[in-house]
Amino acid sequence: MLPAVPNLVLISSVSRETRFDLEEVARRVEAGAPDIRTWVHKPRKRRPRVSLTAALRPTLVVSQVHITHRHFLRGHITQGWDGDSKAQQYERLEAASVPVPRWARVTPELVLDPAEWGEYVVVKPDAGRMGADVKIKRTGRRLDRPQQPIKSSRAGGGGRLVQRFVYTGRYPVHIRVITLFGVPLLCMRYEGAHEGYRPLASRDAFGRGLEETGGINITSNRRQSLYSLVHDDELIDLARRAHAVFPEVPYMAIDLVRDVDTGEAFVLEGNPTGEVLMHSTEIGRAIQKDFDLDFYAQFDALQTMADVLIEKTRALAR
Repeated sequence: MLPAVPNLVLISSVSRETRFDLEEVARRVEAGAPDIRTWVHKPRKRRPRVSLTAALRPTLVVSQVHITHRHFLRGHITQGWDGDSKAQQYERLEAASVPVPRWARVTPELVLDPAEWGEYVVVKPDAGRMGADVKIKRTGRRLDRPQQPIKSSRAGGGGRLVQRFVYTGRYPVHIRVITLFGVPLLCMRYEGAHEGYRPLASRDAFGRGLEETGGINITSNRRQSLYSLVHDDELIDLARRAHAVFPEVPYMAIDLVRDVDTGEAFVLEGNPTGEVLMHSTEIGRAIQKDFDLDFYAQFDALQTMADVLIEKTRALAR
């Protein structure tokens, strides 16, 4: 009879730096739980070097990216989403009573009532990433007019969505909570660049710029944005609830906003594709250097990951 020694298989993203973090996490898992055998693999490696005996043990696979082929003969696989549809995310979140800003798919027949939607709405690609082509427009404008091609290849398909505008203050602000099975690893505040951006005195203070440009980009995750670490218990709890809607996804970067006038908090999107660990990526290192931040220290990220993975391996490996 085979020993009931569980395997934990960590599959990294394409980022070499992130793989180094996972290798350190794997060492901590084995130090804290000698009964768990741990491997770290690249996402495209087809035949990991494990024995047949090991491959037949109960296994948990935790992958940052979607796996296009099975790596083991058995095991419970958790992985990033194969797709990036915001509409699908919103439908699942709403079904679980997780608050998201009111939204709809943009169609030629869509007519919005400013009394219900407000004077301005946000129009965005259903499959967009990195804030590509996110614009605020007057509610009364026709929203299905042909748009310029979107630069991000990941943002091109799936049509467009319209969403109620959430006023976050004079500059666009959102909070990102990176989670592993719902446990926070990072909670960071993004504030839109001040340079070259006219402060928004109120939720209705856009003026003529909308008519002249066809919409103003209001994303806060741009190269010149301002970054800081925060600890907001309400938003962290909301991020936990959002991640619980996607139990099959190990890593998420949940973007949240709070209306400064009403105090209401909403989930903007969950980013369930999996490649969200910023601690050691090139962009993440640059932010930490420029703003004197330590992503690892905020929640003791590497040890927290090890502790969560020990718990999940014992609970889910099969």
